Order: sequence, then C-alpha cells, then structure tokens
Amino acid sequence: MTTPWTAAPAWVPGARTSFLLRGSALINPDGHRRRLAAAGADQAAITTALTELRTAAADAGPLLFPQILLGDAPGMLSIDPRPITPDRLSATARLITHPGPDQRTRPHIKGPDFPFQTAVRKAAVRAGADDALLLGPDGTIRETAFGTVVAWRDGALVSAAPVGRLPSTTEEALIAAAEADGLRTTTAPLTPAELRDADAVWLLSALHTIREVTHVDGAPVGLAAGRGATPSRGSFQQRLWAGAQDLRALTDRD
Repeated sequence: MTTPWTAAPAWVPGARTSFLLRGSALINPDGHRRRLAAAGADQAAITTALTELRTAAADAGPLLFPQILLGDAPGMLSIDPRPITPDRLSATARLITHPGPDQRTRPHIKGPDFPFQTAVRKAAVRAGADDALLLGPDGTIRETAFGTVVAWRDGALVSAAPVGRLPSTTEEALIAAAEADGLRTTTAPLTPAELRDADAVWLLSALHTIREVTHVDGAPVGLAAGRGATPSRGSFQQRLWAGAQDLRALTDRD
C-alpha cells in the first residue's frame, strides 16, 4: 500500500522537500522527486539540484538536513545543505492535539503553509510537547504540523486516511519494509483517543525517520503505557537506512 501523490497543475513558489543525508545516503529519493514534481518541478531541474547538492555536501559535513526549494520563477530550484549535529535527532516524541482548525490551504504540497505549521509546533513546544496533531472537520487525524502519525494495532501498521495531508516519503518507505516482512498494512481513520489505545504510535519525518510516541495529550501511549509487544522502532529505523540510496549513484545514474 502506498500513499497517493496529488500533482499540482503548475509551479508552486516556496514548495520544497528536505531529507536527512548521512554521508551521501538518503531514504526514498524517488519520493522526494515526486514531491518536487507535484509542485511543478521537472525531472531535469531536480537532477540539477541533486547534483549541486552532491557537490555542496562533500564539504558541508557528515550529517546534513538539506532543503531543495522552488523559487519565485518557474524552473528555479535552490539548495541549502544545512549541516546538523547528532544531538538534533531524537527517538521519542510527545504529542498534543492542536485545539483549532487545520488552516492549511495546500496540505499536499510541502512549504506554502509553513507559517501556520511553525506556529502550531511552537505552541506545542510551549505546552511541553514536540509536535501537535492536526485534525480534520470530522475529528480524525490528518498529520502533525511537521510529521506523519502511524499506529500499530493487532499486528498491523495503520496509516491515517490520505486526505488533507502531505504524502510522506518516510511512511512510503516504512510501508514497503513492513509489507516485505509479511506484515499487514492498512489505512483507517485515526483519532487521538484511538492513538491512546494503540499498541504503539510512531511519528515519522524525514529528519528523525521514526520516533516512538510516548504521550498523546499527556496520557502515556504504546510502550510507555505498557502495551503488548510490537515491531521494534529501532529495527525498522535500521531497515530504512539499510535501504537508503547513495546520492552519488543517483546523480551519476541521472
């Protein structure tokens, strides 16, 4: 099962993608290509940006969180290598529910709604959490301000419905790995209450890959609540990185 990608009809200034680059390895580069293409970038421009990133990354350090950004004029892509240190990465997360409506106007494109998303996450951090759940009008979870939520329930990996949310490159890679292990994956409406009853809850993002959610709205969830055994976050984290692709090979291929 994969999350459908919604193509934008034209160039979207301010759209972007970002990913963790360890040495020269990244997870699901094709997913990031699709994300940029959905905002109007053509494959030749994307390849040029990746090639420029490869050159810049060689001198930028061993751990990067680069961003590829669509400029104001069609065809203009810029890169920012953004070196980071290992202490920027975490293995756990606490979530709260955003108390207001999801005000994003283009949730399927990464970037245009960053001012709203940033404000939501800052409010969550002030409240002692790491991120906040964004809900649809029906009260079901779309995603967090800057991440994708999945749950383990009765041995199955459950994703939120792919409506009103950004297609997740990490989720796509995780689903492929789970299905390769013979595990069941499914899509179903998820609510904050259902997360509190799940066997495990993971927060996915390109920066942290997989984080174990320990609390939702202050209540312990998953392992923190003493739930039953579930697939190991650490083992899947290793699996995804074992399947990462080399940026050098990608640009040589293209």
